[in-house]
Amino acid sequence: MNDIVHAPFFPAAATFFVLFLVVCALELVFCFREMERPRKITKPFCVLLLALAFLFARPEAYLVYVGLFLGAIGDLLLVFKHKVWTFVGGTLAFLFGHICYCIAYLRLLPSIGIPVYAAVFVCFVLVPIAAFFALRKAIKTPGLFAGGIVYFSFIVLDFALSIVALCVVRNPILWLNVIGMSVFLVSDVYLVKTLFVKDDKRRDFYIMSTYLVAQCLLALGFVLIP
Repeated sequence: MNDIVHAPFFPAAATFFVLFLVVCALELVFCFREMERPRKITKPFCVLLLALAFLFARPEAYLVYVGLFLGAIGDLLLVFKHKVWTFVGGTLAFLFGHICYCIAYLRLLPSIGIPVYAAVFVCFVLVPIAAFFALRKAIKTPGLFAGGIVYFSFIVLDFALSIVALCVVRNPILWLNVIGMSVFLVSDVYLVKTLFVKDDKRRDFYIMSTYLVAQCLLALGFVLIP
């Protein structure tokens, strides 16, 4: 059994995790029923509670709980996503959060070898080129388009590093991270689609349900890895 069960702060971590699940359930109910005001109130607290749970569970793994706190800040700013400065600020918060996750994966690896260099090449060269052809007609603002490409590249880099970590460390717990990053990609791609291509009914329910599952799986993967 993982040492986390015997950690002195485990009761606090478990309490915050239960609160996270409760607030997430409320958030998803509000999203599904399209209750905008209560949805906006509960949204920032979901990942904030998860970050606090992780902080007490693994206080030494600061990169991950800092990444989660940045995610909570991004959630707060994206409550007002139709304003340019809050949208840009929220995106930057998520970007730096993914950078924290990327560094956390690199610290799990015994050395930086060919697989990591290949992942970097795929993310920073091939992905932006592919995204350019996919999104050049949808995102017409040059600055927003360029920032989106950078952000999307780091998400894919995060996903690639989760796969590299799974292959190199060979711990099945890291499947949680791989699945979590896969769901994260789905959530963000759908968000881009609803913002720049076509909006959908109950879009916030689909975005938040996938996003919260992704953050939860990532946190659990990092908590449970020895």
